[in-house]
Amino acid sequence: MRQWKEVPRHPNVYKYETRRGTRYGIRRGFKNSEGKRDEYTRSGFLHWRDAEIELKRFEASLVSGGLNPLTHRVIILNAYFEALIKNREELGVWRPSTVLQKKTYYRKHLKTKFGDRPMSKISRSEYQQFIDEKIKSGLAQTTMQTLNSVMQIIMNDAEHNDIIRKNMLRGILINGAKPPKDVSITDEDYATFMSAAKKILNKYQLTMLYLLALGERREELAGLQFRSFKRGTNDGEAYYEITYYVGRTP
Repeated sequence: MRQWKEVPRHPNVYKYETRRGTRYGIRRGFKNSEGKRDEYTRSGFLHWRDAEIELKRFEASLVSGGLNPLTHRVIILNAYFEALIKNREELGVWRPSTVLQKKTYYRKHLKTKFGDRPMSKISRSEYQQFIDEKIKSGLAQTTMQTLNSVMQIIMNDAEHNDIIRKNMLRGILINGAKPPKDVSITDEDYATFMSAAKKILNKYQLTMLYLLALGERREELAGLQFRSFKRGTNDGEAYYEITYYVGRTP
Protein backbone atom coordinates (compact mmCIF):
# COMPACT_ATOMS: atom_id res chain seq x y z
CA MET A 1 0.00 0.00 0.00
CA ARG A 2 1.24 3.53 -0.80
CA GLN A 3 2.63 5.53 2.11
CA TRP A 4 0.26 8.32 3.07
CA LYS A 5 1.65 11.45 4.72
CA GLU A 6 -0.37 14.00 6.63
CA VAL A 7 -0.92 17.35 4.97
CA PRO A 8 0.11 20.04 7.51
CA ARG A 9 -2.74 22.12 8.97
CA HIS A 10 -5.36 19.96 7.22
CA PRO A 11 -6.58 17.22 9.61
CA ASN A 12 -7.63 13.92 7.99
CA VAL A 13 -6.16 14.96 4.62
CA TYR A 14 -3.16 13.02 3.32
CA LYS A 15 -0.87 12.98 0.30
CA TYR A 16 0.91 10.13 -1.46
CA GLU A 17 3.06 9.66 -4.54
CA THR A 18 2.09 7.84 -7.76
CA ARG A 19 3.65 7.43 -11.18
CA ARG A 20 1.60 10.38 -12.36
CA GLY A 21 2.55 12.64 -9.49
CA THR A 22 1.23 13.58 -6.07
CA ARG A 23 -2.31 12.58 -5.16
CA TYR A 24 -4.42 13.36 -2.11
CA GLY A 25 -6.80 11.33 0.00
CA ILE A 26 -8.87 11.51 3.18
CA ARG A 27 -9.34 9.27 6.20
CA ARG A 28 -12.04 10.05 8.73
CA GLY A 29 -12.96 7.82 11.67
CA PHE A 30 -16.58 7.54 12.80
CA LYS A 31 -19.03 5.16 14.49
CA ASN A 32 -21.20 3.19 12.09
CA SER A 33 -24.84 2.17 12.48
CA GLU A 34 -23.82 -0.70 14.78
CA GLY A 35 -21.95 1.63 17.11
CA LYS A 36 -18.61 0.26 15.98
CA ARG A 37 -15.61 2.29 14.91
CA ASP A 38 -15.27 2.58 11.14
CA GLU A 39 -13.28 4.71 8.72
CA TYR A 40 -14.35 6.68 5.67
CA THR A 41 -11.60 6.78 3.04
CA ARG A 42 -11.34 8.36 -0.38
CA SER A 43 -8.30 8.90 -2.59
CA GLY A 44 -7.15 9.99 -6.05
CA PHE A 45 -7.73 13.74 -5.69
CA LEU A 46 -5.44 16.01 -7.73
CA HIS A 47 -5.40 18.80 -5.13
CA TRP A 48 -5.73 18.91 -1.36
CA ARG A 49 -8.64 21.34 -1.73
CA ASP A 50 -10.67 18.71 -3.61
CA ALA A 51 -9.93 16.18 -0.88
CA GLU A 52 -11.00 18.65 1.81
CA ILE A 53 -14.26 19.40 -0.01
CA GLU A 54 -15.08 15.69 0.00
CA LEU A 55 -14.15 15.48 3.68
CA LYS A 56 -16.50 18.36 4.56
CA ARG A 57 -19.28 16.74 2.51
CA PHE A 58 -18.87 13.52 4.45
CA GLU A 59 -18.78 15.29 7.80
CA ALA A 60 -21.94 17.24 6.92
CA SER A 61 -23.72 13.96 6.15
CA LEU A 62 -22.45 12.51 9.40
CA VAL A 63 -23.76 15.45 11.46
CA SER A 64 -27.12 15.66 9.69
CA GLY A 65 -27.76 11.94 10.04
CA GLY A 66 -27.81 11.56 6.26
CA LEU A 67 -25.24 8.78 6.29
CA ASN A 68 -26.67 5.55 4.93
CA PRO A 69 -27.58 3.22 7.84
CA LEU A 70 -25.73 0.37 6.17
CA THR A 71 -22.44 2.26 5.98
CA HIS A 72 -19.79 -0.11 7.24
CA ARG A 73 -17.51 -2.34 5.25
CA VAL A 74 -18.63 -5.58 6.88
CA ILE A 75 -22.00 -5.44 5.07
CA ILE A 76 -22.57 -8.70 3.20
CA LEU A 77 -23.93 -8.96 -0.32
CA ASN A 78 -27.22 -10.62 0.68
CA ALA A 79 -28.07 -7.82 3.12
CA TYR A 80 -27.30 -5.09 0.64
CA PHE A 81 -29.22 -6.76 -2.18
CA GLU A 82 -32.30 -7.12 0.02
CA ALA A 83 -32.07 -3.45 1.05
CA LEU A 84 -31.63 -2.40 -2.59
CA ILE A 85 -34.66 -4.40 -3.74
CA LYS A 86 -36.79 -3.00 -0.91
CA ASN A 87 -35.76 0.54 -1.79
CA ARG A 88 -36.53 0.13 -5.50
CA GLU A 89 -39.91 -1.43 -4.74
CA GLU A 90 -40.95 1.24 -2.24
CA LEU A 91 -39.94 4.09 -4.55
CA GLY A 92 -41.56 2.43 -7.57
CA VAL A 93 -38.31 2.71 -9.54
CA TRP A 94 -38.54 -0.88 -10.73
CA ARG A 95 -41.67 -2.57 -12.04
CA PRO A 96 -42.75 -5.86 -10.43
CA SER A 97 -41.43 -7.76 -13.45
CA THR A 98 -38.03 -6.09 -13.11
CA VAL A 99 -37.88 -6.89 -9.39
CA LEU A 100 -38.74 -10.52 -10.12
CA GLN A 101 -36.02 -10.73 -12.78
CA LYS A 102 -33.34 -9.32 -10.46
CA LYS A 103 -34.35 -11.64 -7.63
CA THR A 104 -34.37 -14.69 -9.91
CA TYR A 105 -30.92 -14.06 -11.40
CA TYR A 106 -29.47 -13.22 -8.00
CA ARG A 107 -30.89 -16.37 -6.38
CA LYS A 108 -29.90 -18.70 -9.24
CA HIS A 109 -26.40 -17.42 -9.93
CA LEU A 110 -24.97 -15.03 -7.34
CA LYS A 111 -26.40 -15.88 -3.92
CA THR A 112 -24.67 -19.23 -3.34
CA LYS A 113 -21.24 -18.02 -4.45
CA PHE A 114 -21.13 -14.50 -3.00
CA GLY A 115 -24.22 -13.96 -0.86
CA ASP A 116 -22.60 -14.46 2.55
CA ARG A 117 -19.45 -12.52 1.66
CA PRO A 118 -18.59 -8.97 2.74
CA MET A 119 -18.90 -6.80 -0.37
CA SER A 120 -15.46 -5.30 0.11
CA LYS A 121 -13.91 -8.80 0.08
CA ILE A 122 -15.17 -9.82 -3.38
CA SER A 123 -12.12 -9.46 -5.60
CA ARG A 124 -12.04 -8.77 -9.32
CA SER A 125 -9.99 -11.89 -10.08
CA GLU A 126 -12.41 -14.10 -8.14
CA TYR A 127 -15.44 -12.63 -9.88
CA GLN A 128 -13.79 -12.95 -13.31
CA GLN A 129 -13.12 -16.63 -12.58
CA PHE A 130 -16.76 -17.05 -11.58
CA ILE A 131 -17.89 -15.47 -14.88
CA ASP A 132 -15.52 -17.67 -16.88
CA GLU A 133 -16.84 -20.81 -15.17
CA LYS A 134 -20.42 -19.81 -15.95
CA ILE A 135 -19.49 -19.35 -19.60
CA LYS A 136 -17.83 -22.79 -19.67
CA SER A 137 -21.03 -24.29 -18.26
CA GLY A 138 -22.79 -23.27 -21.48
CA LEU A 139 -24.79 -20.18 -20.50
CA ALA A 140 -25.82 -17.93 -23.38
CA GLN A 141 -24.39 -14.46 -23.97
CA THR A 142 -27.67 -12.74 -23.07
CA THR A 143 -27.90 -14.69 -19.80
CA MET A 144 -24.34 -13.79 -18.90
CA GLN A 145 -24.93 -10.12 -19.63
CA THR A 146 -28.07 -10.03 -17.47
CA LEU A 147 -26.37 -11.97 -14.67
CA ASN A 148 -23.45 -9.55 -14.66
CA SER A 149 -25.74 -6.52 -14.86
CA VAL A 150 -27.39 -7.55 -11.58
CA MET A 151 -24.03 -7.68 -9.81
CA GLN A 152 -22.96 -4.36 -11.35
CA ILE A 153 -26.18 -2.68 -10.19
CA ILE A 154 -25.52 -3.84 -6.64
CA MET A 155 -21.85 -2.84 -6.58
CA ASN A 156 -22.39 0.52 -8.30
CA ASP A 157 -25.13 1.40 -5.84
CA ALA A 158 -22.89 0.37 -2.93
CA GLU A 159 -20.10 2.58 -4.26
CA HIS A 160 -22.50 5.49 -4.69
CA ASN A 161 -23.67 5.11 -1.08
CA ASP A 162 -20.12 4.80 0.28
CA ILE A 163 -20.56 1.18 1.34
CA ILE A 164 -17.46 0.20 -0.64
CA ARG A 165 -14.61 2.44 -1.77
CA LYS A 166 -14.90 1.44 -5.40
CA ASN A 167 -16.70 -1.08 -7.60
CA MET A 168 -13.73 -3.29 -8.41
CA LEU A 169 -15.87 -5.51 -10.69
CA ARG A 170 -16.63 -2.80 -13.26
CA GLY A 171 -15.71 -3.61 -16.86
CA ILE A 172 -15.48 -7.38 -16.32
CA LEU A 173 -14.91 -9.46 -19.47
CA ILE A 174 -17.59 -11.75 -20.88
CA ASN A 175 -15.91 -13.69 -23.67
CA GLY A 176 -16.81 -17.00 -25.25
CA ALA A 177 -20.47 -17.27 -24.22
CA LYS A 178 -22.92 -18.84 -26.65
CA PRO A 179 -24.43 -16.27 -29.03
CA PRO A 180 -28.23 -15.86 -28.83
CA LYS A 181 -30.34 -18.09 -31.04
CA ASP A 182 -31.58 -16.68 -34.32
CA VAL A 183 -35.33 -16.36 -33.77
CA SER A 184 -36.12 -14.34 -36.88
CA ILE A 185 -38.77 -15.62 -39.28
CA THR A 186 -39.58 -14.79 -42.89
CA ASP A 187 -42.63 -12.88 -44.05
CA GLU A 188 -43.95 -16.12 -45.51
CA ASP A 189 -43.57 -17.92 -42.17
CA TYR A 190 -45.41 -15.11 -40.40
CA ALA A 191 -48.27 -15.17 -42.91
CA THR A 192 -48.61 -18.97 -42.56
CA PHE A 193 -48.56 -18.77 -38.76
CA MET A 194 -51.19 -16.00 -38.56
CA SER A 195 -53.40 -17.74 -41.11
CA ALA A 196 -53.47 -20.84 -38.92
CA ALA A 197 -54.05 -18.68 -35.80
CA LYS A 198 -57.19 -17.15 -37.33
CA LYS A 199 -58.66 -20.63 -37.69
CA ILE A 200 -57.74 -21.82 -34.19
CA LEU A 201 -58.00 -18.83 -31.85
CA ASN A 202 -61.00 -16.82 -30.72
CA LYS A 203 -61.17 -13.05 -31.29
CA TYR A 204 -59.64 -12.17 -27.89
CA GLN A 205 -56.74 -14.58 -28.24
CA LEU A 206 -56.05 -13.45 -31.79
CA THR A 207 -55.99 -9.81 -30.69
CA MET A 208 -53.44 -10.64 -28.00
CA LEU A 209 -51.33 -12.48 -30.56
CA TYR A 210 -51.38 -9.52 -32.93
CA LEU A 211 -50.35 -7.21 -30.10
CA LEU A 212 -47.53 -9.54 -29.04
CA ALA A 213 -46.25 -9.49 -32.62
CA LEU A 214 -45.42 -5.79 -32.11
CA GLY A 215 -42.40 -6.88 -30.09
CA GLU A 216 -43.26 -5.97 -26.50
CA ARG A 217 -42.40 -8.23 -23.58
CA ARG A 218 -44.98 -10.72 -22.41
CA GLU A 219 -45.38 -8.97 -19.05
CA GLU A 220 -46.04 -5.70 -20.89
CA LEU A 221 -48.74 -7.36 -22.96
CA ALA A 222 -50.32 -8.82 -19.81
CA GLY A 223 -50.19 -5.37 -18.19
CA LEU A 224 -52.18 -3.51 -20.86
CA GLN A 225 -55.00 -1.33 -19.51
CA PHE A 226 -57.78 0.76 -21.08
CA ARG A 227 -55.65 3.86 -20.59
CA SER A 228 -52.87 2.18 -22.62
CA PHE A 229 -54.79 2.84 -25.85
CA LYS A 230 -55.22 6.26 -27.45
CA ARG A 231 -57.29 6.32 -30.62
CA GLY A 232 -56.28 8.39 -33.62
CA THR A 233 -56.84 8.66 -37.36
CA ASN A 234 -54.54 8.99 -40.33
CA ASP A 235 -56.00 9.74 -43.77
CA GLY A 236 -59.36 8.55 -42.49
CA GLU A 237 -57.94 5.27 -41.19
CA ALA A 238 -58.28 4.56 -37.46
CA TYR A 239 -55.29 3.44 -35.41
CA TYR A 240 -54.35 3.16 -31.75
CA GLU A 241 -51.27 4.53 -30.05
CA ILE A 242 -50.21 2.06 -27.36
CA THR A 243 -48.40 3.03 -24.14
CA TYR A 244 -47.10 0.34 -21.76
CA TYR A 245 -47.49 1.61 -18.20
CA VAL A 246 -47.02 -1.56 -16.16
CA GLY A 247 -45.79 -5.12 -16.47
CA ARG A 248 -47.56 -8.10 -14.96
CA THR A 249 -45.76 -11.34 -14.18
CA PRO A 250 -47.48 -14.75 -13.97
